[in-house]
Amino acid sequence: MAAFRSLGRDIGLAGLERAKARQIMDTTFWSHAMQSLRCTVWIIAGAAVFSAAAWAQSGGVTKRTQARSMTITRFGIVATSQTLASRAGAQVLELGGNAVDAAIAANAVLGVVEPTSNGMGGDLFAIVYEAKTGKLYGLNASGWAPAKMTLEFVRGQGHQTMPHDGILSVTVPGCVAGWDALHAKFGTLGFETLLKPAIYYAEEGFPVTELISAGWKNAEKLTSLNAAFKQTYFPGGHAPNVGDIFRNPDVGRSLRRVAEHGRDGFYKGPIAEAIVKLSGSRGPGAVRRRMGPTDHHQLPRVDRHRAPTERTGDCRADDAQSDGAVSFGRIRTEQHPGAARDDRG
Repeated sequence: MAAFRSLGRDIGLAGLERAKARQIMDTTFWSHAMQSLRCTVWIIAGAAVFSAAAWAQSGGVTKRTQARSMTITRFGIVATSQTLASRAGAQVLELGGNAVDAAIAANAVLGVVEPTSNGMGGDLFAIVYEAKTGKLYGLNASGWAPAKMTLEFVRGQGHQTMPHDGILSVTVPGCVAGWDALHAKFGTLGFETLLKPAIYYAEEGFPVTELISAGWKNAEKLTSLNAAFKQTYFPGGHAPNVGDIFRNPDVGRSLRRVAEHGRDGFYKGPIAEAIVKLSGSRGPGAVRRRMGPTDHHQLPRVDRHRAPTERTGDCRADDAQSDGAVSFGRIRTEQHPGAARDDRG
């Protein structure tokens, strides 16, 4: 989940600054990224530790309650669970995009660099506060169950409860439809720009970070993985180690289709046909109507919520099915900051 605070609309970026930011993006980012991927540099950080300790002793550092660092720029702040995703969001802000543009870009990168938790095959939920109007919006872009998923079908496969993994646990992916709904309501930059960083990392590769590598290795214990999953995510027969360069050209091609054709690039054509084929061969089948919903009630909707008041302690949530428990967790964390920690950097 990425948290964003956009300053782009409020600080009134001059046209020259935006043009300069775009020029920097186009001429230096990809070359620098390629160089960083080709050369892994390990730094002994004794001096950095010393300077940080001195800074802390001087009272310059407040006590941390979590380990997710912010990426701070003149144009806004981005915080995600992976630095490359935060970087992508910050670059979109530098190009003149707003917080929603940055959120889409960062979320797309997370689906590439942190496949253990994110991806186009999942769902999407969002809360958007529009500062200039004071309005609060929520989005539930969770996917529908496959058209033929019934209790009888599940029980006929030998299950008395819903399985937690395998094809029977998969719903129609809602993530791309969520990107589309947010972009239609708030977006300012095109998908070809927003998805460019994710496409780059998918095709050219990225170094796997330590905690994501650890979570990745947990998947090696699963017994329900099919051959295609293992071929994609276990190159060499195992999960990537820390620092290994991982590439996912198939995801890169899928992202390119979305960049070129929007939501139809995912819910129609070869991607949709592949999902339907796999679901039909191993599960209940996701018929074409569900892969490309057209009925109004099937489309994810950005709904207006009651805006927060000045009263201390307000807690706002979207319509996600599990959000009640999440909201209570947030309240508990606010009351007891040490009760919950996220140690991802």
